[in-house]
Amino acid sequence: MKGINKITIIFSILLWFLQPSLFSQDVYKMTVAQDSSGDYTTIQAAIDASKSFPDQRITIFVKNGTYMEKIVVPACNTRLSIIGENAEKTIITWNDYFAKMKRGRNSTFYAEYGNTSPGADVSKRVDWSHQLTEKEAKKYIISNILSPVLPLEKPVEEWIYGKN
Repeated sequence: MKGINKITIIFSILLWFLQPSLFSQDVYKMTVAQDSSGDYTTIQAAIDASKSFPDQRITIFVKNGTYMEKIVVPACNTRLSIIGENAEKTIITWNDYFAKMKRGRNSTFYAEYGNTSPGADVSKRVDWSHQLTEKEAKKYIISNILSPVLPLEKPVEEWIYGKN
């Protein structure tokens, strides 16, 4: 029985020293290429493989192509750069926008009313933006916007401005 315990301990120590993770290097530069000539074929796979809270910047170089993927960068990827080979030929798209979601007021959207600034040319807006009418704009008052998220013990105006 004592011999078995010694063998188990020695075997465990050997396994611990031979772990690949002890000898592996963290990867800080990755290449994404759809033709499999890089480290990954999708941008998301490279992001998922990157180290959490890295001690130095991780650079993901993306070769030319149209990448049809919805990218999610976790908050733990604090030093991540995604660099395309060419601004005109490296395209990330998902064709995902508000109007396609059809979720009504449960989604975020862009709307404006009465904008007269130098950038007010509505012909240059994305197709899912919305120009509010005067009637629609009147609904967007502080109490209507904040009342769903503030406790109801006192009026919204009191939460914002304090007691008069």
